[in-house]
Amino acid sequence: MGVAGDSAGAYLAAPLAAAHPRAVRTQALLFPLVQLDDATWSQTVLRDSRVVGRLAVAYINAQMAGVAAPSLLHAVNARTPPTLMIGCTHLDPVHPDVERYAQALRTAGVPVELTVYPTQAHGFGNMTHVSPVAVQAIDTLGARLGEALRDGG
Repeated sequence: MGVAGDSAGAYLAAPLAAAHPRAVRTQALLFPLVQLDDATWSQTVLRDSRVVGRLAVAYINAQMAGVAAPSLLHAVNARTPPTLMIGCTHLDPVHPDVERYAQALRTAGVPVELTVYPTQAHGFGNMTHVSPVAVQAIDTLGARLGEALRDGG
């Protein structure tokens, strides 16, 4: 089995993979939300469109009714499944965390493929109806996910 998600959906998919390491053979995370800690977001609010991301994180945290949401960085270990990721750069508020998550995976010895689309904005994978770059990114990710599930990595 594989799990996948984009943005907040990736934030939900990754813990599922971590909770079932023998069942989940791979995870595909598109511009994943990695952490909901406001202190982290506030320190970098003027970089990488993080002011917009901070507003979204504040909204998500308000819905959590006081429950502190863990960082995906703390859940990475050698049992984390091989990971395929799509990221963006300056138009993506989660970009700095995506880079940190990829590095945490590498440090834990987890195979990770991070493909960065520097001219795209957060969520661009949802624009396949108007963006050839989105079509190419999703097609490529789907092919790699299929290979990982067939071949085990």
